[in-house]
Amino acid sequence: PSSTWYQITTVALNLTIREIFLQYRNEEDVRKFLRNYLIQHFDLENETSRSSCLSQFFAAELVENIDRYISDSEANYQFMINDSYRVYLILDLLISSYRYKSGHHVVPEEPKSLIKNLSQYEVYIIAGDLLSKTTEIPIQMLDVSEIHNICLTMLSVGYEARPQSHMAVSETVRQFIDEVSRLSGVDFTKDEHLLRTLENHIQPMIFRLRSDINIRNQITEEIKSKYSALYNIVWLASRVISKQYAIKLIDSEIAFLTIYFEIAVEKISKPLNIYVICPHGLATSELIINSVRKLVSGFDRLISLDWRKLNKSAIENADLIISSVELENFANPYILVSPVVTHAEREKIQRAYNKLTEKNRASLTSYLSVQNREEISKKIILDLLKDNILIKQSCRTVEGSIKKMINLAFPDKKMARTIFKSVLSREKLGSTGVYTGVALPHADPSVVRNSGLITMTLDKPIKWGQNLVSVIILIAIAEDDEEVYKNALISLYSRISNAKYIDKLKVSKDKEEFIQGLFE
Repeated sequence: PSSTWYQITTVALNLTIREIFLQYRNEEDVRKFLRNYLIQHFDLENETSRSSCLSQFFAAELVENIDRYISDSEANYQFMINDSYRVYLILDLLISSYRYKSGHHVVPEEPKSLIKNLSQYEVYIIAGDLLSKTTEIPIQMLDVSEIHNICLTMLSVGYEARPQSHMAVSETVRQFIDEVSRLSGVDFTKDEHLLRTLENHIQPMIFRLRSDINIRNQITEEIKSKYSALYNIVWLASRVISKQYAIKLIDSEIAFLTIYFEIAVEKISKPLNIYVICPHGLATSELIINSVRKLVSGFDRLISLDWRKLNKSAIENADLIISSVELENFANPYILVSPVVTHAEREKIQRAYNKLTEKNRASLTSYLSVQNREEISKKIILDLLKDNILIKQSCRTVEGSIKKMINLAFPDKKMARTIFKSVLSREKLGSTGVYTGVALPHADPSVVRNSGLITMTLDKPIKWGQNLVSVIILIAIAEDDEEVYKNALISLYSRISNAKYIDKLKVSKDKEEFIQGLFE
């Protein structure tokens, strides 16, 4: 293969090695050049001739297996690649594998924000799996930039998730989506694309976690920071999956799941108007629209427009204009395409679309207002609190109060004893009673398995350290849950220094009134 590659990159192009490296200094450009040269000079459409041809340049066994790898991934992850563009994915996998294993790596970009195009991460696991099989290198050992390169190929060749109504995880995924919808206040239940992509992601995710295969996700920390509210909600809702399959979800997997929901939020927030201008009637416009539809979200509006009706008012709301004919004296920017859209044109449309979605779609950070974030904190606290509210209890000691609250929330007697001892040990270090009339006893996170929040009001105040206390808020947060509940608990803590706030809680007549007062 090395001599053949030399011929391709020198003799066939009448270029010296030095001239090639001057022209193609970027590894990505080198790979595109090699892929396009092969497509232009060899018959790769026919499967038989394709195998014979590619075996001249790549290991014959790999050439024989590559199509099967793609077919297996389509079956495992329930997606489709358009047959017309399948060869592009095959070539990019073969070339990437060859170049990578020869020591030529894609240099990762270092943008201020790693989150440039979330849709890449929608196919990240599939791209990583394909490249892992092709290179015979475990996915967790591959360079992230190499996987991203295949992500871009998959998106440009028309990756399309397909429905599969009989998957074993379907019901669990629906419950998961329901729970995220409930906690966030955003209705995700009607997003069929979200359902399909989550089904396709979660099934192999369960296998990965059971096999202790941890996929690297370079934007995990950025997702947790930029989309913290949604990340926390997804983390809480994911207990539906954890419980059903007896697995523990790790940060990077939660970040991937968060990406799917963030993409869904962005689609809801502002659909794009994409106009397809065509002079050749319905058939041609439908050909173009079908090609474009595979590159954009199902929430965006694809609008066919006869070029004879083209005027300023007809396209005043256009975000992207695609035309199969040159438009004279036309001020708006547009993308000129063939009636049968070529791969290069698809890539151009994809780049323009990515710029628009990055620029025009509100991220969750701006989508969720301050009021909505407060509402999410409320839902997280209520989820933690459940029904663990005791009103007007007759307790006369600190120990008696703590024991009663723990027994309510933790029916497992062994766990209850462990948490009770932990809370009392903390009290010995220093009283958690506050001058406003509230006590905040809490357990050591290392001994807590299932997080809980328990509240109690007393019929008469008791001495808690140096303070008289009528309201008790007991906090038992597991170590793995601390980051998720942190912001919501801070929101709650910020109110306890207000004596009037505590006074209102202590006179609550029932649970409903207590909850209402808790969030006022």
